[in-house]
Amino acid sequence: MSDNPKIYTKQGDAGKTSLFMGGVVSKSHLRIETCGSLDNAVSAIGLARSLSKNSAITTLLLDLQHDLFTISAEISSVQDLTLNETKILIIQESHVRKLEKKLDEFREEIDISKEFVLPGGSSGSASIDLARALVRSSERKIVEFNESGELKNQKIIQYINRLSDLLFVMARLEDKLNDFKEVTTSDNKRKKIIED
Repeated sequence: MSDNPKIYTKQGDAGKTSLFMGGVVSKSHLRIETCGSLDNAVSAIGLARSLSKNSAITTLLLDLQHDLFTISAEISSVQDLTLNETKILIIQESHVRKLEKKLDEFREEIDISKEFVLPGGSSGSASIDLARALVRSSERKIVEFNESGELKNQKIIQYINRLSDLLFVMARLEDKLNDFKEVTTSDNKRKKIIED
């Protein structure tokens, strides 16, 4: 007989799930939908981390995954963790500033096209762009959650907004570091195909 615990608990078979630090809600609750959108983003960042060829980028992507787990923990609790009574890590101004600092650093290393960039220059950058798109989706859920009056920590909205910008820049840097040319919406090859 194996000592390993079973993966399934059957506790969610009625469509309910337990919240962090107490409480039970429907799995369709906006709080859970928001956490699910963050889970999508964390997984996509993990994919990007596995495909990137640059250690500075992969190290930062891992940090970002930890931050998104922190956000998910905050959202999955009905308690106001900003009161610091629980001593649980929450997203703070320092997290937002960290992203801004990285944005400024990476921005100095790349040229940003005036055209829309199409994902797919390299597998690394494409996966980062996918993560960016899912972070944007999470942002929309977080804003909806905030508008419901449930979001306690307003720094989360600032953080998630900076994060999608940072991921865009990281994707461009990933291509540059690996000598991939980005493809834009005004790509001449496409124009020629259309004209022909």
